[in-house]
Amino acid sequence: MPYRMPMTKYKIYIEELDKLLQEIDWGRRALKDKKCISSNLNGNASRELRNLIPIQRLRESGVFFTSQAMARKLVRSAWRNESPQSSVYDPTCGAGDLLLSWAENFETKASLEETLAEWGSQIGGLDIHQEFVDVAKRRLILLAISKGAKLKGKIPTIESLFPNIKTGSVLDRSWTPLPKSTLLLNPPFSKIDAPQNCDWAGGKVSFAGIIFMHCLEKCTTGQKISAILPDVLRSGSRYSNWREQVTSNLDISKISILGRFDSLTDVDVFILAGQSFKNEKKKNSWHTPRRKKTTEPISAQFKVHVGPLVAYREPQRGPSQAFLKASDLIHGATLSAIVPERRYVGKLLQPPFIAIQRTSSPDDPNRPIASIVTGEAAVAVENHIITLTPIDGTFSSCKAALASLKKSETREWLNNRIRCRHLTVEAIRDLPIW
Repeated sequence: MPYRMPMTKYKIYIEELDKLLQEIDWGRRALKDKKCISSNLNGNASRELRNLIPIQRLRESGVFFTSQAMARKLVRSAWRNESPQSSVYDPTCGAGDLLLSWAENFETKASLEETLAEWGSQIGGLDIHQEFVDVAKRRLILLAISKGAKLKGKIPTIESLFPNIKTGSVLDRSWTPLPKSTLLLNPPFSKIDAPQNCDWAGGKVSFAGIIFMHCLEKCTTGQKISAILPDVLRSGSRYSNWREQVTSNLDISKISILGRFDSLTDVDVFILAGQSFKNEKKKNSWHTPRRKKTTEPISAQFKVHVGPLVAYREPQRGPSQAFLKASDLIHGATLSAIVPERRYVGKLLQPPFIAIQRTSSPDDPNRPIASIVTGEAAVAVENHIITLTPIDGTFSSCKAALASLKKSETREWLNNRIRCRHLTVEAIRDLPIW
């Protein structure tokens, strides 16, 4: 399980929300500054969390709240042929951002009491932190007040409201979502050791992938599910089995690339939306790269591999060899003299070939960073490089492919295909030569 961080400091923000509810007398008294309510519905819950909890702790536990803009995009992905009052459930609800975006479409009743009673029957959520559950309830109350609902009777106890928003773990065997609800989720982006029942990967895996698969298994036939997930699940080569299992249980209606989650979270994300089904086989496309006029993929003209030398693990023995590191590469350059600076007895690569840095971000102005390697001496290539060896063995093929790699179409295609921080052999093999 991931690192579970105490959230007691977040109680300070709960107290602030309680003071706000008292100040407006639960909707019976108007505020001069209406921005005070709107800020708590949009962004303040996240800002307060980051003010109260060190950012490194948040990264370790994968706790980051969804922005209003991103939450609304997720709701739109699920809001198809639904009635305005259809039920919703968020199994990793945090401070309730996704629930708030869904409830924006709800109507209010004659009083705040009636409104909260109806909303409470249609909104469900779960989180391991009681503090988050407490904040989510208070923000939903503020949303109802902001939509014009006013309290007519006595102030209720907040604990009695929204009975379907509870503290607990989505991974508990006894957990089930609210019946006939649409599932919305933005699970933690941290990595954990794969549990024993994980049959699609081993070692350290995406916690978000574990949670989404668990939710999908719990869905009834026809139930809708929409999630914001790390892009590695969509494009990473080691998650191909995960994608295959999802495809076997989800009729995908939408895959939408969102880009970076936020300025403090160095993770690119996408929306995955669809409808659960059982015992069927459907074809779904996870990659929809934009194509213009192309000839053929790189794999038709080049052998594509990862450099074989793992520098920190390989002992220095044997003759001194020319050694190519990722830091040696210069975008669009031809490297003709690789320095023989490392003893090595493993596999060498004979020039000419193209070397591409594996570490690569969608934010990089030059993506991918690639150089042509020439010369007479065979080269030891580190594993932080992807190599393209021309099948015809010619420098002219390398030169033509490098020109294609430098085009803006290549960066656009890669940014649509893979937004992870490491390029994969699979993605480079499929990359068109423009």
